[in-house]
Amino acid sequence: MTDLSKMPTHSAQFASPVDTGPIGLVVLWRVLWSNKIRISIPAILFAALAIFLVQRSSDTYSSEAQVLLTRGNIDIIAQEGIDRTTITSGAAVNAMTILTSRNLALDVVERLKLVDDPMINPNLVPISTEPPEPSIIDRVMFWRTPEPPERVIYSDAAIRQNAIDFLSGSADLRVLPGSNVISISVSSSDPKRSADVANAYAQAFLDRQASFTQRESQRAADALAERLGELRLQLDEDQNALQEFKGTVQTVSPAVFASLVEEANAVRKRLETVSLEAASVKDAGQRLSTASSLDLQTLRQLVDDTPKLREFETAFAQTRLAPADLAAALPGIQGVLDTELERLERVRAALAQSLETLDLRVAETNKTIVDQRQLEVEVETSSQVYETSLARFKELVVQSGLRDAGAQILMTAEEPLSADGQGRRRTVIIAFVLGLFLGIGYALIREAANERVRRVADLSDITGSNAIVQMPRRRRGLIRKPLSRNASMKSGISPFFDGIRSVRQMIAGQSGLRSDCLTIGVFSALDGEGKTTTAIALARSYVMLEKRVLLIDADMRKGDLRKNLAMGKAPKGLQQIIFEGVPAQELIKPQKDLEFDVLVSGPQIANPADLLESDTYARVFASLKRSYDVIILDTPPVLIVPEARKVASQVDAHVFVTVHDLSTKPAVQDAVAVLRDAGASDLVVTLGNAPGAQGQGYGNRSRSYYQYRARA
Repeated sequence: MTDLSKMPTHSAQFASPVDTGPIGLVVLWRVLWSNKIRISIPAILFAALAIFLVQRSSDTYSSEAQVLLTRGNIDIIAQEGIDRTTITSGAAVNAMTILTSRNLALDVVERLKLVDDPMINPNLVPISTEPPEPSIIDRVMFWRTPEPPERVIYSDAAIRQNAIDFLSGSADLRVLPGSNVISISVSSSDPKRSADVANAYAQAFLDRQASFTQRESQRAADALAERLGELRLQLDEDQNALQEFKGTVQTVSPAVFASLVEEANAVRKRLETVSLEAASVKDAGQRLSTASSLDLQTLRQLVDDTPKLREFETAFAQTRLAPADLAAALPGIQGVLDTELERLERVRAALAQSLETLDLRVAETNKTIVDQRQLEVEVETSSQVYETSLARFKELVVQSGLRDAGAQILMTAEEPLSADGQGRRRTVIIAFVLGLFLGIGYALIREAANERVRRVADLSDITGSNAIVQMPRRRRGLIRKPLSRNASMKSGISPFFDGIRSVRQMIAGQSGLRSDCLTIGVFSALDGEGKTTTAIALARSYVMLEKRVLLIDADMRKGDLRKNLAMGKAPKGLQQIIFEGVPAQELIKPQKDLEFDVLVSGPQIANPADLLESDTYARVFASLKRSYDVIILDTPPVLIVPEARKVASQVDAHVFVTVHDLSTKPAVQDAVAVLRDAGASDLVVTLGNAPGAQGQGYGNRSRSYYQYRARA
């Protein structure tokens, strides 16, 4: 036989997606889905409370007016070349500051005369002359007659503040995104009042803006009028200075100035020419002064190479001289050269003096023209500034008589025909979402602080067992259903009993092949974890192997086996066999439909631990083992009473029952320690109501092993 004790802790057949699933959002979704009822309850309660409150509250009516911000009565959006963002943000901020100001609210209060409204002014509410209805406290105090409330008179300031509070609570002022439009929405219990308040807000804003613009225009006109006087005086001074200048200085026309400049330029050019000519003559004289020491041929060559010397040679001799004649004519040529140089020097000096005189006249004339032009420019500038300021002053005078608010009413508020429904729906939705968040928070906190057994891996670490079976949730009444050995009947197929078969196989793997009776104890840490159900199902499973099975209720304090099998009243049982010596066969009850025998515990007693340790119980138990192939004992909780320890020391196999998300890790750990001390070395552990154990056999359900199927 295969040694099932060496099977892995959680094979693919019984693995749960909680153990091997991905982390992150998937795990979070599974946690939330497993707590869906806990999450939905506060959401439903909050939504129901919101529905109750909105149904009890009075109907509200909303009306909206819209104001379009403009610049100079021209829509800002229609203007080109204007930074729309800057204008919109600045205008919107200013407008919202004015609309939310206390002064504007007081203006609306005065316009609508809210202080005369009994809903706003409690001083106007008439006092009832009938005595008030007694409260519960008054009735408890021997029907004491309640005293009428004392009349409180509120001050005018308190009433105005009450009106302002009403406006701030009912009016919603905001700038529509992406535009220069301000929305003024008002909600109240009176449709007419909603429209009146919205329109009053819009009109009060326009009137305040117009009044402010008018005051600013008048103040600017007064300041500009004072500035005009100063500009007029400055213009007169500049004109007088120009006339005085023209009277003291001879006016020079631009043509005369240009003629002087042209003449000076001509003299300057003539002076440059004469200076060059004198320099050339002087150079020729220097060359001629060295010619007396030269031979005739060299002298002739020097004269030919110097144009000025050839010119003076021709001027002296009227022809080109021979070398010998040239040498003889050198003094005469020198005289002509000196005469020409003196003439040129005289001409250059005369030209230089003339040029100096002309430059002086040009400078004086230029200064006169520049000064005159500067005075003329000053007069023109003063005149232009004065004319511009005068035109602006005229505009301000005209504007001061106009009411330009820089805004206009885009849409007036109309009296609504029906009450608001969206606000109520929004309140219910917000309450529902708030309840969802509270439920999710509770589920996450509960999950973080949860010490219950939820994973096979945790159960393996706590118990130290490598034989763990995940048990699916069973259907009600399944264990009392009559047995059917017809393999073709689908009614006999059950994922729960497939799990029980796995438990039976693991017990066989731990116990091996036996020729004597196999005794099995079913244990749990605390009450209500499914020991009795597991014991009955395990008995059914061994009956299917054609074994003689006896199911004993070893819980003599609170035995539930009789109730689970619907056996009716059975006052006698295991206690009578031990105490009174009644033969066991008289008290064992065969179950015809289930095909196994049952021995109930008998009447409840306070301390049955001594019975299980007596020699009589040992003899009875030994005799029963000779009559049956399998004996299954349903035991009391391990951590509550000590009887389970004694039973654990007397049986061959130990089945420890836990429940998913119910059994706590400390309780399981302590109970396993108790069973280990009693000699339970090998435990077969079941995890009941495991969410991943949906089918333990091929063909049970179409969703069986869905977590292992390939996904696209």
